[in-house]
Amino acid sequence: MKKFLSIMICCLMIGSMLSACKPQKSGSNETTPQKPDTTDNDINGIPSAIPEDLVFNGEKVNILLRTDLASEFTIDVAVNGVEEAIFRRNHFVEERLGIKLNFVTSSANPENDYLTEIRNLYASGFTASEGGYHFVTSHVYYGAALAAEGTYLNLLNFDLDNYIDTSKPWYNQSFVTENVLNDALYFTVGDVNLSAVDRTVVTFVNKDRANAYGIGDIDYLQVVKDGMWPVDYLKTLVADIYADNTGDGRTLDDFYGLTIMRGSANIDSLLVSCGMQLAKRTEDGSLELTVNSPANENVYAKLYDFFYTEVPGIKVCSPNWIVGNDDDYKGKDFKYMSDQKFFDGQTVFAFGLLQSAKVFAQTKLSYQILPLPKLDENMEGYRTSPQDSYNLVSVMSNCKGNDLALATATLECLSEQSYRLVRPEYYDIAFKFRYASEEDTAALFDMIIDNIRYEFAFVNSALIGDVLHLVRDNFIGYPNPETSLGKIWAEHGRSVSTAFEELIENYGSYNSSDRKE
Repeated sequence: MKKFLSIMICCLMIGSMLSACKPQKSGSNETTPQKPDTTDNDINGIPSAIPEDLVFNGEKVNILLRTDLASEFTIDVAVNGVEEAIFRRNHFVEERLGIKLNFVTSSANPENDYLTEIRNLYASGFTASEGGYHFVTSHVYYGAALAAEGTYLNLLNFDLDNYIDTSKPWYNQSFVTENVLNDALYFTVGDVNLSAVDRTVVTFVNKDRANAYGIGDIDYLQVVKDGMWPVDYLKTLVADIYADNTGDGRTLDDFYGLTIMRGSANIDSLLVSCGMQLAKRTEDGSLELTVNSPANENVYAKLYDFFYTEVPGIKVCSPNWIVGNDDDYKGKDFKYMSDQKFFDGQTVFAFGLLQSAKVFAQTKLSYQILPLPKLDENMEGYRTSPQDSYNLVSVMSNCKGNDLALATATLECLSEQSYRLVRPEYYDIAFKFRYASEEDTAALFDMIIDNIRYEFAFVNSALIGDVLHLVRDNFIGYPNPETSLGKIWAEHGRSVSTAFEELIENYGSYNSSDRKE
């Protein structure tokens, strides 16, 4: 009898352990945590992708974050409305799904060491429940390459317990549209990725300095609306705005009409704003490589003239591997000198990161935010892109069964609740009002955000022969910039084309036996 009772007790214990390792459905015969009363399956009028009865049993969801951008996901002490919204979102998600969010941060170099951490844990065979990660964030330029190693889940594979629905508005639809290929998408950008908006490049205008130099009475909002904000117009405006503050000729300490960066912070975004597409969708939705197209050559030539035909009013700040130190490129209070010069009141216009407005708003600066200029007046609309260090989010492909359900349900719920809780605070309150010194700044904000582009060849450049770096680095040039896109293509076109063909052949089969070697 004792032996029988012992066996029964063991069976009950094992059964309890097994039930804790899988998602529970409300209404089943098993005891499950109750979903909070505040939960409904509707997100601001949009149906949730998560079943109402999906509730887990207190499992940890392991999430790897880059330390410098960890605040997108986790807040220790909330000091403003955005941070409070993130804190509330995380609490809601834990209660809604019956989980515990476990954020792991790493300050490893994003170009190599950070990726090695992900590679090693993936290669070890450890699943998320064994100490691996359910999903990870990564530096877009470097992290995207891990998709080709089979590390990331194809988020469009619905044969699995996949609760992610990338058609929902909490995922950036430009990113989804541009980066789906062969029915595969390995990473997301959306309302959970504040860094993508933070690092968007815009034009800042100092209204007081513009008045002082006789160009303050221009209705810039109307100029933009009328489509009259091209590169040449801006160059004409600032050409003669210069003051030698130190009396020793043109130096960094002088006053300029426009300050721009000769590096990724400005060049990549200007390539996009002027219409360059290194790869383009065809009518059937496939991708073709278009690096050496006449349209792209025209963009390259226009920007080359903009950067290298010297006029008194434009200060071009160059990276340290050209000038030999950081004085010309990095600011004291900001990462980039263009933002620093604007903050110091030493330039009328600057191409800078949108996140800098958070600091500008704490000063007496009277400023306006405009889109980046476009190629010419005939170009339709305005475009921009984030500087290439924002976060991608990817689910690890070794998440199976319950781990997969945990990973995808958690990411989906975080995204949904970012849309419901964080987005209104971040967009409507933080940037459009708190960080805007003029009412018309708020009016332009939506137009700028709605036209952020995530070009496939920019996001996946590391898998296409480093094509974006080839264009950018040759444009920057050392000791001399390359004068035409055609010359860059003549030297590197074959290797880029080979890499692109391999990418097209394999994309979508990175996690299957169909991959072509």
